[in-house]
Amino acid sequence: MTVQKMPISVLSAVAEIERENIRTQTMAGREQKAREGRWNDGFAPYGYKLVNGELMIAEDEAEVIRLIYDRYIHTNEGTSSVAKYLNDYGYVKKIRHNRTIPGFLDHFVKKVIDNPVYMGKIAYGLRRTEKKIGTRKHGIT
Repeated sequence: MTVQKMPISVLSAVAEIERENIRTQTMAGREQKAREGRWNDGFAPYGYKLVNGELMIAEDEAEVIRLIYDRYIHTNEGTSSVAKYLNDYGYVKKIRHNRTIPGFLDHFVKKVIDNPVYMGKIAYGLRRTEKKIGTRKHGIT
């Protein structure tokens, strides 16, 4: 190794160690929030709002969520029929900060039905790439 390449190698190694330290501390903080049952993701799911890091029911959106579950459970309608019902009967989807479209789609209804948050559970660790016992596919608290 030449003398000129050595400082670059040392700086590179130090930067890699610092990156790993930041990653470790960030993940430890996220795991602690998950243990405490606090919201650990980005935007709050439709029907909820974030207040000091906690999920709170957003009453202006919650009626739609309740109606989705009611129609899906108590009728023979699928996700596309529930979305069509919402659009046909004048329900308006509140535009969120994550640039969602104004109308209801079957994909939105399916995401609501499949989301464990609406059962009072917070999922964590489902999208991890490394193996961690007790989290992958079992990360619901």
